Amino acid sequence: MCVKIFTKNCKSLPVYRYVVFMLQRFIAECQLGSYGTDCKGVCSVNCFHASRCDKVTGQCYSGCKPGMTGNKCDQRKKCQPGFYGIYCSRQCSVNCYVARQCDPSTGHCTNGCTQGWTGNTCEQQCQQGHYGRDCSQTCSVNCNLENQCDRINGTCDEGCKPGWTGKTCVQNCDPGRFGKNCMQRCSVNCKVTSICDMFTGRCDGGCKLGWKGDTCDQKCQQGHYGRDCSQTCSTNCHIENQCNRFNGVCDEGCKPGWTGITCDQIFRFCY
Repeated sequence: MCVKIFTKNCKSLPVYRYVVFMLQRFIAECQLGSYGTDCKGVCSVNCFHASRCDKVTGQCYSGCKPGMTGNKCDQRKKCQPGFYGIYCSRQCSVNCYVARQCDPSTGHCTNGCTQGWTGNTCEQQCQQGHYGRDCSQTCSVNCNLENQCDRINGTCDEGCKPGWTGKTCVQNCDPGRFGKNCMQRCSVNCKVTSICDMFTGRCDGGCKLGWKGDTCDQKCQQGHYGRDCSQTCSTNCHIENQCNRFNGVCDEGCKPGWTGITCDQIFRFCY
């Protein structure tokens, strides 16, 4: 049976010939990446092979990119929690901050990474010198081995440099302590008792009587006495240059003709 189709020469065409004619014209006109009436439709960017789709329906030839579904790949695929990818067959990383929670298309961890891990899918360990969530923190410069610390919590591998303490070596020594990990005590022989430099242990105000050295741990040598051993025993001591290292009192008294605690006074006879 024929239907009347008005053409330029006003002749009628069989239906099947008209349909074939129109389809051929339709298909011939559509460029790669377009489809539909007047080729106004654009193939979805979510087609597995971008811009390749059926020129009539727009259906993607090779399926969809990961995470997408539908004939035109315009619907986000709903993976089960903890899975992602084109077939939802890949598991989200256990290193995601919220374990196994990631973008269903890319696998990117939604809330970043847990301590010690970095990267979009949290599969990269922190590089040396970094630690914490997403490896966003740097090891302390006060670590005994500078910039070397535990990638999870930042604990310094070999403890702290002198003057510092704590797991991450960011705390100063408490008063009265000094040295590596603040393990040493300031000398009781410091002039100001137990107050010293937190790095070296050097007594801030010098030493008490009878002691010398940066940390006031050395006794005065024979012939010297006083603060920092800065004074010398009197030559008028009965035993020359032998005196009490604290106050300078001559051990065996004075030579004839001399008196006083340190034998520095001339002895005068009274008649």
